[in-house]
Amino acid sequence: MKVWVLCIFFVAGTSICLGICRFPPSLWCSSTEIAEECQEKKDGSSWEFKCQHGEEECIGNIIETCTIYLTRNISVYFPFIHCIETTKGHIENATQKCASKFKGIDLDKIMGCSKSSLGNELEHQMALLTEALQPPHTYVPWVTLNGVHTDDIQDMAENDLVNLICQTYQGPKPAGCQKEENNLMHSCLRI
Repeated sequence: MKVWVLCIFFVAGTSICLGICRFPPSLWCSSTEIAEECQEKKDGSSWEFKCQHGEEECIGNIIETCTIYLTRNISVYFPFIHCIETTKGHIENATQKCASKFKGIDLDKIMGCSKSSLGNELEHQMALLTEALQPPHTYVPWVTLNGVHTDDIQDMAENDLVNLICQTYQGPKPAGCQKEENNLMHSCLRI
């Protein structure tokens, strides 16, 4: 069976739902490839990040990367990250507020990771994913379908992502192609 994977590379701090809200969690992939638009440079034994929207964005990126790494469950980390992204205020305050709403979120471990060499290395790995995009991304969100980005894919994803996925998928159509019942935003799905 051929598996179609769609990933959206986005800047943390933006809440974008490009029609993907309608796919149920059972169709989400287990990929943790959420990448941010950052610049990085080696500074001694660690990486120094410069983010498009400032230091607060960089802090949030590392918190979210550590959350993905530590929970390893998209059904746990994605709603939590969505909460952070849609909560106004300082990123660490938003993280604390959202952590109290979700089971499976260990705030102490996440914050510890975000301030550690592990968090720094995990964020470096995310930057490598972004740098490896072909063609290189020039804006966000940057949508790829099976590793391919075109203007047509981008336009279709922004206007009717569910239809794009359902048209592209070659196997029996999953329930997500017939029903529009799920309202959770997600960044990566497998059908």
